[in-house]
Amino acid sequence: MKQAFLHDQLILGFRQTLHNRAFVAQEHVFEDHEAMIGFLNRVMGHEELIRGQIDLQKKAAMSEDAAAYADLLK
Repeated sequence: MKQAFLHDQLILGFRQTLHNRAFVAQEHVFEDHEAMIGFLNRVMGHEELIRGQIDLQKKAAMSEDAAAYADLLK
């Protein structure tokens, strides 16, 4: 899961079977397959929506980019 996170891949899971929640936004944890399919149907084919969901995932994991560190060191 860490490798998927580091490669900016959207991580989804089911509440009952999810192992490492540190890399998964709460909005990407589903109770059942119908809810996950609905989410996938909404975002698939819409790169801007997927990018927004990946950004949400990064915020949930408290990830920072290089620009944030450069601003901090100024």
